[in-house]
Amino acid sequence: MPEMKTINNIHLKLKKRFKVNKKCVRMWLSGCTMLSNGNVLIVDYWGNNVLMEYSEDGKHIRDIPCSRRPFDLTIIDSDRIAVTYGDRKYVNILNLKITTVGKKVKFYYSCYGISYQDDKLFISSEGIVITDITGKVLKTLKVNCGRYVESTIDRIYFTDNRDHTVHCISMTGEEIWVHKVESLVIPRGITVDH
Repeated sequence: MPEMKTINNIHLKLKKRFKVNKKCVRMWLSGCTMLSNGNVLIVDYWGNNVLMEYSEDGKHIRDIPCSRRPFDLTIIDSDRIAVTYGDRKYVNILNLKITTVGKKVKFYYSCYGISYQDDKLFISSEGIVITDITGKVLKTLKVNCGRYVESTIDRIYFTDNRDHTVHCISMTGEEIWVHKVESLVIPRGITVDH
C-alpha cells in the first residue's frame, strides 16, 4: 500500500533563487505560477501594469501588459491565463501567445486569489466564487476566505491571514480540515501538489 502524503512528511528544498526586476520603489510579489516550458510568471501588485516572465535560470524574458495592476493569476491552458486585479472587481483572460487582453469578467466584489480546475475558475472574493470560463457564476461558497485560493479535482484550499490558518473544504463548502501552526504568520499564497 502506498504511503499516504501528509503535511508531516513534506520537506521543502530550495531549488533556485533569482532577483526580480523592481518596477517601482516598493514591491509586493503577490502571485506567481510556473508555465509548462519551465518559465515563471510573477505578479508585483505594487508594480506597473505587467506580469513578468522569467526563465528557470532567472533571466528576464518579457513583460506581459495587463489592463491594471494585477493581483494573482492562474494557468488555463498553454495559451491562456486568468488574472485578477484586487479591488478593481474583475478578471481578465489573457492570451500569452499574442499578449492581448481577452475577455473581461466583471464582479460585484473585489477579486483576489484565483485557481483553475476542470473548466472552472475559483475566485477569492466575498466567499469563493466558482465560474465557468466565460464568467458565468456557477456557485458561491459562503466561507470566510482570505486572499488566496487553490483547487484540486475535489477540494478547495485557502489561506486566512487574519487567523494565520490554511483551510481545506469540499466543493460544496464543507470544512474538511484547518491547519494552524504558531510559525505560520500571515499566510499568503498557496499551491497544491497535483
